[in-house]
Amino acid sequence: MAFMLLTSHVAKSQTTDYTEIYPDFKVPIINETLNVSTYASKYKGSILDYSYTESNGTKVEVKSYKKGSNIEVFERPPFPAIHLVYKEFYPNGKLKQKGVFLPTQLKVGKWIECDERGNCTVTDHEIGRSQYGYNEILGYLEFLKYYNTSDGNDWQFFFWYTPSESKWGVRVNKMDINIKCILLTALSNMIYKRLT
Repeated sequence: MAFMLLTSHVAKSQTTDYTEIYPDFKVPIINETLNVSTYASKYKGSILDYSYTESNGTKVEVKSYKKGSNIEVFERPPFPAIHLVYKEFYPNGKLKQKGVFLPTQLKVGKWIECDERGNCTVTDHEIGRSQYGYNEILGYLEFLKYYNTSDGNDWQFFFWYTPSESKWGVRVNKMDINIKCILLTALSNMIYKRLT
């Protein structure tokens, strides 16, 4: 199931790359623009805090804390996704940055950053995480039956990565109660691969 996270209010340009999120989401990392006039009437005073749900179930929040300042767009794909696509645009609608947070706090995959003239660079946050990455962690959580499961529970995840130790950490909550804290190293990843 390919997943493209572009709204009708965003004009896309040439694709530079994508970030893949298990199980089978692809987030294009592109230089795009935001049609700021679409949101001009959505301000309440000087604050923009507008949200809607796309037909594919993606929840979109558009925020700006002062007219004439940068605009942030938060896209939350539907279940089973736990990642967040983050975009920030200059007041004129040109892209400042775009990338993926897992779930909402850890930068993963490739991020694009652009200056006000439209010159862009792509940074791969997986460089240095060469032993294994976040997609293997999501696969492991699925193996443990915490992720990508429709068991009626409200699962929540908090991720961190320690570069000096090449160690991932995941705190798993169910219905707002902490039930597990998992530390994953290359060894635990090799055990997971043998089990699947």
